[in-house]
Amino acid sequence: MQVSYKIIVVAPPGLRVCGDDQTDSLAELLEKKSNTLGKDGWEMIKVLPTVSSGGSVSKLLVVFKRQHIP
Repeated sequence: MQVSYKIIVVAPPGLRVCGDDQTDSLAELLEKKSNTLGKDGWEMIKVLPTVSSGGSVSKLLVVFKRQHIP
């Protein structure tokens, strides 16, 4: 079986101050993006946090895969 991969960046819009808790915003965006892509057959397989200079997570790299459609 051949598969295709898609990698997206999930990040809340707007300016963030170091130390702000973005957990709820990131979870909401991740759920929305995952449900949208899931309707097209994409399955989330990995979430990787990116770290800002202050050590707080402000963005997620999200990897999806689906069966290759020629």
